[in-house]
Amino acid sequence: MTTFTESSKVECLNPNSGGRMNIDKGIYDLFSKAISHTLKKEGAITYTQLVEGVQDFFQKQKT
Repeated sequence: MTTFTESSKVECLNPNSGGRMNIDKGIYDLFSKAISHTLKKEGAITYTQLVEGVQDFFQKQKT
């Protein structure tokens, strides 16, 4: 679950531990876009392949 707050922070909830973490909305959007792009491109993949795909996305975007 993700909650947006007024201070342009995103609260992320870890479904396993129930822990909450606030991160900058810009960073959240960047990672969300990279993950979505990788999954659309590759389909069903492992966590390691997802990490590699996100790294490739950032390298191509020069981020």
